[in-house]
Amino acid sequence: MKTIHVCLVLTIFLILSQENVYGKTIYVSKNGNNQDGETWQTAYNSIINAVSYAADQDTIWIKAGTYNDPITIEKNLYLYGGFAGNETPEKFELRDPIINQTIVTVRDIKKAGIKIYSDCMIDGITTLNCDHPGFSILTQSSPVLKRCIIRNNSSPTVGGGIAITNASPEFINCTISGNSAVDGGGIFIRESSNVLFQNCEIIGNIALNEGAWGGGILFVGSSLFIDNCRITGNIAQQGSDYEADGGGLFANGGDVLVRNTLFSSNFASYGFGEQIYAMNNHSFLAENCTILGGEKAISWRKDPPTFINSILWGSSSMCVPHMDSTGDPDISYSCVQGGYPGEGNISDDPLFRDPASGDFRLSPESPCIDTAGTSGPPDDLNGNPRPVDIAGI
Repeated sequence: MKTIHVCLVLTIFLILSQENVYGKTIYVSKNGNNQDGETWQTAYNSIINAVSYAADQDTIWIKAGTYNDPITIEKNLYLYGGFAGNETPEKFELRDPIINQTIVTVRDIKKAGIKIYSDCMIDGITTLNCDHPGFSILTQSSPVLKRCIIRNNSSPTVGGGIAITNASPEFINCTISGNSAVDGGGIFIRESSNVLFQNCEIIGNIALNEGAWGGGILFVGSSLFIDNCRITGNIAQQGSDYEADGGGLFANGGDVLVRNTLFSSNFASYGFGEQIYAMNNHSFLAENCTILGGEKAISWRKDPPTFINSILWGSSSMCVPHMDSTGDPDISYSCVQGGYPGEGNISDDPLFRDPASGDFRLSPESPCIDTAGTSGPPDDLNGNPRPVDIAGI
């Protein structure tokens, strides 16, 4: 009996602890009556009302719709979009952020769509057509953003889609597309920021200025880790006779690690680093990446970047230094158009399956198969396990 009693007490304690950790659930719906946020019928009719009412660790469920108020989050909350408005706690997994889009649109050139000062978690929310960054992440915060879409936002200064200052956010399964700014068309990262992008698409963003940097990403922070992403179709567009460099990624300082990532069809009108521009970095390592096209596709200033197990193809001038460089990139176990000195490098056509349709997977007869080194991630860009070389097979 004592054992049963102890187990019962422990179970109750764990339940109470869970309630304390996760807090209560607050509902938001455009057609809620704004009473108390405790059900879909009595839901708050704006996200900002729910955020103001919530306490740390509370969860906010947001019904599909377009919400126009700028949102500031200073508490450690859990925000979920993608609800049809009839889900119960037992049917949480039925929500669908693609079908039931929860959209934040703020038409104010001085206010971001969502401004974050906390370690919150946001899942399945879209910022669209904001006149300031879709997300502004600040002041030593460490939020996690999952399945968010940051699209067609613009900034009169930097970071059209996302602006990060002295923060350490994680972006997982997010899409950042069609955003624009003076610098860092899609994403701007600065100061002591440590940022992760995992399984993200950074597509069709533009930096437009007399000297624009970073069409997709402009990084001027402490550390940047890009894993399993696609960075394509971004533009750094100059005005007048000024420079515009780093169409896909412009990294200035700090430590950069890029793994399992595709760079293609990015453009820099000045021509340096159409795919990647590495400048003054403490370290810059690209591993198991595919980097395609563009004159001066990879450029650097000061210390050169390092590439391992990668494909560098589609350019007759793949690696071109800019100004006061201190050497050439260290490239090994890679396929480089025109050839490149380094252990394990080859120069044969990689034989992509269907490059015209954007399918850059290797065909079965590709010379790149079974020629890489043994370092690197265990899975490829599609999440499939990489084969392990077995002697004699």
